[in-house]
Amino acid sequence: MKNSLILISSFLLISCSYFKTGVDVEIINTTEKSIKNIKLYTSENKEVLTFEELKSGGKISDFLKMKENKTDGHYILEFTNEKGEIKKTTAGYYSNGKFLDQKIIFEIGKDTIKLNKA
Repeated sequence: MKNSLILISSFLLISCSYFKTGVDVEIINTTEKSIKNIKLYTSENKEVLTFEELKSGGKISDFLKMKENKTDGHYILEFTNEKGEIKKTTAGYYSNGKFLDQKIIFEIGKDTIKLNKA
């Protein structure tokens, strides 16, 4: 009986993460200035996360829904820097509409944007 309970509990934990329909996202601003008009979406452009502003040294976290995504693609981060220039970068990869990572972390620096995965 105890083994059955452990087996069922394990199955439930695994199945909950299997049916998750998106990816956790974190965006970190390591620049000395605020960035504005932040958008994060996939190349299929089904769902868009939008944030008005991210101050210097700040970070924001959210969940990017990918329920409608069906093909292979990548993530797109777009924002306006302190000079009013629109910056856009593509990163990461998902397959057949399914994310490959539990969490993606964009770190925005003065001259670079790094993608870390967790």
